[in-house]
Amino acid sequence: MKSVQSATAASDGAHSFVPEISQPNLDLLGRAQSLYSLIHEHAPDSDRDRRVSEVVIDGLEELDLFQVCTPRRYGGFQSNFRTLFELTAEIARGDGGTAWAFALLNSNAWGVGTYSREAQDDIWGANPRARITWATNPAAGPTASARKVDGGYVISGRWPYASGSLHAQWVNLGFDVEIDGAPVRMATLVPMDEVTLEDTWYVAGMRGSGSNTVVGTEVFAPDYRTQSYDNLAEGNYASEFTDELEYLTPLGPNFNLVLVGAQIGLAQAALDYALEKLPTRGVTYTKYAKGSDAPTNQIAVAEAANAIDTARMLGRRACYDIDAAAVTNRGQIDRATRARIRMDSATIAVLCRESIDKMLTAIGSAAFASVNPLQQVWRDSETASRHAAVNVGVSKETYGKSLLGIDEFTMLI
Repeated sequence: MKSVQSATAASDGAHSFVPEISQPNLDLLGRAQSLYSLIHEHAPDSDRDRRVSEVVIDGLEELDLFQVCTPRRYGGFQSNFRTLFELTAEIARGDGGTAWAFALLNSNAWGVGTYSREAQDDIWGANPRARITWATNPAAGPTASARKVDGGYVISGRWPYASGSLHAQWVNLGFDVEIDGAPVRMATLVPMDEVTLEDTWYVAGMRGSGSNTVVGTEVFAPDYRTQSYDNLAEGNYASEFTDELEYLTPLGPNFNLVLVGAQIGLAQAALDYALEKLPTRGVTYTKYAKGSDAPTNQIAVAEAANAIDTARMLGRRACYDIDAAAVTNRGQIDRATRARIRMDSATIAVLCRESIDKMLTAIGSAAFASVNPLQQVWRDSETASRHAAVNVGVSKETYGKSLLGIDEFTMLI
């Protein structure tokens, strides 16, 4: 009974609610909103070219939107997590692939903020606007290797799913190495000019994210640019800047939640499209001259809007838990809350996917025409909502074990 009470308390918040802790940066949100037309216009280009349009990258760069999570010491905004979440949702209204790359490049800047001063200086000291991609999961073990050498490690391997890598100057790579006879998972920062990109991102959805494969051969990773994955997962970071509270929270909740902001924006885009189009066309083989007059469509848009609202509320609660932990608890988040955040993230993905499905049905088969933006929204959501970090089955298992007091969790929580 004690474990259930603990988990329930965590889900209600273990701290007094102070809204100001997790308020988004409205100036940055306004900047993102000003780019909607540009991003939406180039969404088909990003989908076709399997990378974010350079015109869009330039627009985001000019408005400093790749500095959202960069420390203030290097001219960044050092924003809270709520800001990144809301920005990602807003950008996804225009294009899911752009939002995905945007979210990962910014969250990876947050990740660099957990490394040593020397590592951060390597990246931002030389280029305060440097962007970082992330590929910490070496493919299938045997395709990645590492050995300890004086002053660091030498690593080789292939690292898939490096979102935004076509627009990055650095990459955070993961590798396994034997230390004192035991395998240890490590992460390290490597310049992109010391690795190559293999063009592997041929997928049905989220094409614009450009999540290609990083390939490295005998790459030297100095100790000061390396951390153990266990330390990352628990928030025991190498950074000396312990007064920078935004960089104290553990990796798992941040990573799980950053992947679903785009889902909310995609679902909102689908709803907006349906609300615009339903009053302008009839329902074939019925008496309804306007789709908006059909009760089935009225119910569908109500259910979709409600699902999106629910997803936003879950996301904002999770953002608050992350931001409040940084401010009030030195970044520490108990496992019950972390399990619930993972469950919430998966639920957001499912709610948004189902909302989009309702809008596809309301619009009908016309939604699947190549020129219809809904089909790209659908493909992006169907692909992204099945990312392993928001796997709904694993998330339910993890949350259920937490509620039942079973001390067994997945790696990323």
